[in-house]
This record gives sequence, C-alpha cells and structure tokens, in this order.
Amino acid sequence: SSKNNGAVNLNNTLQCRSLFRDVNFPNKEFSFQGSMILVQGIEVNQTVRRVNISSNQIGYQGNMGLAKVLRNHRNVRAVDVSNNDIRDQGMAYWFKTLLVNPQIQLL
Repeated sequence: SSKNNGAVNLNNTLQCRSLFRDVNFPNKEFSFQGSMILVQGIEVNQTVRRVNISSNQIGYQGNMGLAKVLRNHRNVRAVDVSNNDIRDQGMAYWFKTLLVNPQIQLL
C-alpha cells in the first residue's frame, strides 16, 4: 500500500548504506507489511544502532518479527516501538529477545 512506500525506500537505503545507524520513522502509519520490509533491511544492515518506529500500525506480529531479528543483531542498542498494538504475544517475544540480547534498551 502507499502507506508502506516509506518502508520500502528505507529498506533499500538500509541494504545499500553500510553506515546507516539510526532508523527513525515514528508516526509514518507503517502497517505490519511495512514493518516486515523494515525488518529485512535491519537484518541485512548490522551497523544499525537505534530503531524508532513508535506510533505506527505494525501490530503485535510486526513487533514479533522485529524482536526475533534483533535477537541476533549485535549493534542495536535502543528500540522504540511505543504506541503500537504489541499485545501479550508481542511482549513475550521482546522478553525473549532481551534475555538473549541484553544490550538492547526497549523504550
């Protein structure tokens, strides 16, 4: 959808620029599909340190996908997914991620 065009562009940027450190896209109306596109870019780009996708519409499945990818990401230090519909299932994934990768601060 057109709401996720920004996510597609960001994914392309993340995959091309190895020194891209901040993913700062609050209030962009990304949906679950948009968040999965972002997750792909973050997974490829291991230099990302901060992720802010607060106040989007990524839902609990998008949060679960992001949390799962960040379990093995060694550089991310801070993640803001506030004001998204995370639900209990999404929080369970974040707890697992934070146990495996305690350097991440969930904002």
